[in-house]
Formats: sequence, C-alpha cells, structure tokens
Amino acid sequence: MSLGDVDKSVGLLGLRFLVVGVIPSAILIFFVLTLHWSGAPLKPPDNASLQKQISELDAKDGLLIILAILALSLLLEPLQLFMTRLLEGYWGQFHIGKLMSNAGKRIQKSRYNKLLSRVGKLGNPPAETSEEEMTARLAEVGAIKTYLDQSYPSYPPDPNHPSSFHNLNENRLLPTRLGNVLRAAEDTAGSRYGFDTIVVWPRLYPLISDRLQGILDDQRNQLDLSVRLCIIFIVCTISSLILLYGHGWWLAISAASFLLSWLSYQSAIHSAIAYGKSIKVAFDLYRFDLLNALHLPLPRDQKSEIEANKKLTKFFLLGTNPEWRYDNSVDGQPHSK
Repeated sequence: MSLGDVDKSVGLLGLRFLVVGVIPSAILIFFVLTLHWSGAPLKPPDNASLQKQISELDAKDGLLIILAILALSLLLEPLQLFMTRLLEGYWGQFHIGKLMSNAGKRIQKSRYNKLLSRVGKLGNPPAETSEEEMTARLAEVGAIKTYLDQSYPSYPPDPNHPSSFHNLNENRLLPTRLGNVLRAAEDTAGSRYGFDTIVVWPRLYPLISDRLQGILDDQRNQLDLSVRLCIIFIVCTISSLILLYGHGWWLAISAASFLLSWLSYQSAIHSAIAYGKSIKVAFDLYRFDLLNALHLPLPRDQKSEIEANKKLTKFFLLGTNPEWRYDNSVDGQPHSK
C-alpha cells in the first residue's frame, strides 16, 4: 500500500473516525490480544509465548485483526453520545442509578463548598495575623479565586447571579465534574443573551467563521477522544482483571490501565472547559449573524435583545408565532466571516 493509498483511505473514512474511532479500538483489541497471546488466563504472561504467537501471524490473521478494529470502531461511533452522557452522570431512573447520582451530587457540592469555605476563612484572618502571614493569605485567596473563575464556571450557576462563583444552581447540578462542565456551558453560553444554548446552537454553528469552526471541531474531537479512551481503558481494566486474576503482581497492569482511564477523564474535563469557552465566544461574536440570516431586525439595547431572543428560542422550540417584522435590508448571509 502506497502513501497515496493511505491518504485516500484517511480522506474516505475521515480524520475524526481515524483518531476518535480506530485508534482507541486498536488499543483495546491489541491489549486483550497481547494478554491472551502471552498465555493469560491459563498462566502468567510470558514473553516467549507472545513472541511465538506474533511470529505465527500471517496475512489472513492481520486482515482479521484490521476488520475487527474497523468493526468495533463502527459499532462504537453511534454510541459516542451515550458514552459521553454516561461520564456526565446521566445514570437513568432506576433505583441504583438514582442512588449513585445523589451520592455524586453530594460529593460535587461538598468539593465546591470546601473551596468557598477556604476563601471565606482566608479572607477573614484573626486580628493578630502578622503582615507576612497576611500576604501569604491574600496570595492563596487570589489563587483559589482564580481557580474558581477558571474551573468552576464549570458548575451550573444561579441564573439570577450567573457571573458569581458564590452562587450554585443546585437544581442543575450533576454527579460528575465533566457533567457540570458541559452543563455550565449549556446554561451560560446563550442564556446571557436570552437564548437557550441547546436549541439555538445547531442554527448558529453554520454561521460562524471557518477559523472558529476549526477550533470548535478540534476541541470536540479532543473531548470525544478523551471520553472514548476513558471508556476503553475501563474495559481494559476489567478485561485484565479477568485474564490476570490469580497471577500476583501482573495485576499491576490493571492498576496501570485504570490510571490511564483516570487521566483520560481529566483530559476530557479540560477539553470540555475549552470547548465550552469557545461556544461562549461563538454566541458573543455571531449571534447577530443569526438574526441577519433570519432577516430579523437587530436589537436596540441589551434588554430588547434578551426579550427578542427569548421569543425566538420559544419559536424554535415550540413553533409559536411571534409576529415578526422582517428586516429585508440585509442579505441573509453571515457578515462576520
């Protein structure tokens, strides 16, 4: 196969499918095959057994492995949303799911409150505090507030105080950090202008610039890849526990794959934070392009904008008749590109 054939194959399948789909699937299949070829579960893994199995592979075996990787990738692709929502904390309405969800929400709220409590204690030092200790306290307060501003807009804010990290919307709280990161973006990106982010985003996305679309697509791919790897490494952990059970220190492989799963989850959180910020930027810069594309007049001030956008969201969602007056002085094309 030539490089030209590889380029053609990548273009046909899509770079996203290759990175987000094929690579994680290949990791899982080769991980399980390596353990099996090395002798597990009948005996502890052995390098000689692994080398013997690899040396006996032929073209037919290689083709079957490639087909298995592609089949698994195609099978997992429509499940990407399910995997993401699983890590977000949407665990169903069954009793066990509700118990896990409530426990997770308590943990998230406790972590949030501990940080706020720490800020309050540092901001109210005892009267006998020395100048040196006061300087150290103020530096720590600044560091925690910076952390809150950067990371805890990843918690859904109180709609009445969206700009303050001291106000948490407990009704929108999810049991995982990733879930709260994405929910915070949902609740703040469009709501500042009267939009429902989830409803309006599919209509706004085609109007943004190619450069910002590229950034958003890259961040979304990074998020999906991290989520996929997190799930894949969890499966690797379970598989290795089954295959290596009773083989002593070889179970360290299970611990290593679990660590990789945790690191992938942390990567998903940071990717989601960046993705959420870019969605906010899209609403900041291109919301008027949506109005132009719909031939609707631009608002005169912030209050009228919010009122008009709420009506527009309601129309998108419910099909209500807002009795618009169209502005045909615009051509309906995005003007910010």
